[in-house]
Amino acid sequence: MTAREAPPRARGRELHLRTAHSGSGAPAEPEPAATWTGRALYWGWRTLGPLARSASDDRARRVARGAMDAVFQSWPAGRRAAIANARVLAEESDRSSWRYRPELLAREQFRRYGELLADIAKLPQRTPRECYEAVAAPRGAWAQLDRIDRGGPAILALMHFGAWDVLGGAWMHHRALGDGAAPDLHVLADPLGHPGLDAEIEAARASLGMRTLQRRRGLRRALEVLRAGGTIAVLLDRPVGPRERQVEAELFGRTVRMSDQLGRLAVFTDAAVQPLAAVRSAADPSRFEGLIHAGPPVRGDAVSGITQGVLRAFEPWLREHPDQWYHFRPVFPERSARRAAAA
Repeated sequence: MTAREAPPRARGRELHLRTAHSGSGAPAEPEPAATWTGRALYWGWRTLGPLARSASDDRARRVARGAMDAVFQSWPAGRRAAIANARVLAEESDRSSWRYRPELLAREQFRRYGELLADIAKLPQRTPRECYEAVAAPRGAWAQLDRIDRGGPAILALMHFGAWDVLGGAWMHHRALGDGAAPDLHVLADPLGHPGLDAEIEAARASLGMRTLQRRRGLRRALEVLRAGGTIAVLLDRPVGPRERQVEAELFGRTVRMSDQLGRLAVFTDAAVQPLAAVRSAADPSRFEGLIHAGPPVRGDAVSGITQGVLRAFEPWLREHPDQWYHFRPVFPERSARRAAAA
């Protein structure tokens, strides 16, 4: 057993120590400085957000697709990363329309991300019930989530794939159907590069009963919720910095490095991990298909095993809907290293 795969109790203490200084009585965490990309996203949001909220859903999506198409053309680093990722997805895709066309796939991912941003801009105008009615879940899926939600600590494992915020609103309505007044769903997420943008996205999620947790204080709160037997949502494929803890796993047979945050939380609290997503319908872009991992929840005493289990659940969904994975940073380091060596 390596140091990275330390026993759960030892790893849990380390996780606690890393977050302990952000508790009550500790100095407030400084707001992260705005990045160049964050500023661009923020002012794009401030410009297009009011338009999206005042326009019809269809027009808002069209405008957002056009805006993100312009971003694809004007952001070389993001475009190169998306195309590199799309090469792998195009090879693996179940849809022949994307085979051997990674540039077109990457461009469509940007456009689809615009549709997602339009959805998020309109979240304050929607109710959890409207989100619930827009998501067609497989038979028995909500009951499966109920069992996990009520059976002890649970982590809903998400990726930057599909419409995760609409799915969260749908889940909040379903919980309220059974419990009357469902507790907030805590979502562990990363800052978006600008405090103003973070605040607006958090407010949009809060309108549907989702509470965004960020930075060390958010990790501490996530631990508290799980220790109390609650449920949180975590994005597995969040971008990680070179100094952050990572775990190696395989996606489509290729080595990838993911944040070990989800796995460490699951191991420390013995939480059941449930992969799930919601993808936009091709026939009606205002509706979504719920995707719930049909097997038993992912469990284990090793961070790498939990991470691998979540990625394995997402693989068939990514093959079927590669245009709805929004990851504009290099994901497959082996391919990146080979391309750099060839250059």
